[in-house]
Amino acid sequence: MDDATPYHCKQPYSVPLVDREVFKAELERQVDLDLLERFYESEWGMPMFATKKSDGSIRTVDDLRALNKVIKRVHYILPKIQNIFERRKGYRFLTKLDISMQYYCFHLDEESSWYCVIVTPFGKFRRLVLPMGLANSPDWAQATMEEVLRDVLSDIEIYIDDIAIFSKTWEEHIQLVSKVLRLLQDNGFTVKPEKCEWAVQETNFLGFWFTPDGLKQWHKKIEAIQKLAKPKTLKQLRAFVGVVNFYKLFYHRRAHIMGPLTDLNGLDKYEGQRNFSKYWTQDHDKAFEATKQMVAKEVLLSYPDPNKPFTIETDASDTQIGAVILQDNKPVAFHSRKLTGAQSRYPIPDKEALAIVEVLTVFRSMLLGAQLHIKTDHMNLTEDDIKSQRLLNWRLLIEEYAPTITYVSGEENVGADFLSRYPLQSSAEEEQEKALITDSRALEESKLSEIMLYYPEEIENPNEHLHSNNNT
Repeated sequence: MDDATPYHCKQPYSVPLVDREVFKAELERQVDLDLLERFYESEWGMPMFATKKSDGSIRTVDDLRALNKVIKRVHYILPKIQNIFERRKGYRFLTKLDISMQYYCFHLDEESSWYCVIVTPFGKFRRLVLPMGLANSPDWAQATMEEVLRDVLSDIEIYIDDIAIFSKTWEEHIQLVSKVLRLLQDNGFTVKPEKCEWAVQETNFLGFWFTPDGLKQWHKKIEAIQKLAKPKTLKQLRAFVGVVNFYKLFYHRRAHIMGPLTDLNGLDKYEGQRNFSKYWTQDHDKAFEATKQMVAKEVLLSYPDPNKPFTIETDASDTQIGAVILQDNKPVAFHSRKLTGAQSRYPIPDKEALAIVEVLTVFRSMLLGAQLHIKTDHMNLTEDDIKSQRLLNWRLLIEEYAPTITYVSGEENVGADFLSRYPLQSSAEEEQEKALITDSRALEESKLSEIMLYYPEEIENPNEHLHSNNNT
């Protein structure tokens, strides 16, 4: 940062006349709460804009993109849903906590505050607390929460300001929830009770529906996907593909079904925005509808049990590879992807081998050390005399997992047809799960979506219990 050229926007973002008084009042409120202070000394200045909330109030958003380009980011690893999923078999009680105004609990030191200056039609202000939208904010928040709760990390999951507490018995759960709340309180954090869920069996966590029996897609997100109209721009297509891929663990042959869409997704950005309709064909219409049908199927992924054997079934086509991981004949995870240009020219036996190698690599933490039974119609991998150097390298990688490999003819390998046999959600269940859907038009807010990459969920009234024992 020391050598960075100061950035100062030429003009603040304009505020609609009807919102000016509300915008000004919100700035004054943040000043009164010691979240902002008027500040004119810094050479830095980032614009701010506001978005309307459903209740008519506004939410201010700092556009820190210019600052994010020059700061040195201190990366911290955020948890992956796949790893959380692997750890939570056998829970009976689940409590979900939402940290109230988490970012506002961290006061900035003088040097950091010098850079976090915003420009508005009502003057310049600097942030006194950790700003949302700053690239380092999620990393700092995650690391801090893990340090605060390090004594109970094996029984909880933390994702920035969301905490999930898992227990197998009622007594354990009460003790654990009490301990977590006490640790939070001792370190100056509070939770918002109305946003928490206490000792439930099923709930949404990080966009996935956790149940004692396994993981599902969250119905609200699926309903939102079903309401999305056919893409009319490359930006809309990429948003659609991205939101579907969020649930890629649930979809067998996803790459095959979405193939035409992902091919079009690779269009040059400029050409795709100007002439998108010229490239969209009936094949894309069919793929779009087929993708929605794929998403609509309710699949329950069973929690993996390292003490039970896994069965892996793979398949490969000219352009895609895929696999399903099973335990007790129930799906644990699906995997598929499009082949690269070079890989698409591999012989079919090599593609089948690649499918095995890839599923072992992607799910290494789940599969390494477990008893594995791989079903393949790739006869070469079951033979001792392998002449291809590529296949030999793959064979050595596969042997690290010590699987039992069984040759099964294509007709007998029915894994590719698994979803067609899996029951759909009943209409009665669908009626019970209907809920309000987040406005899908947000996918089209390009500027906001880029800025909000580093924002947690909706921020409302700041908590009064700010503390400064953690500086950044």
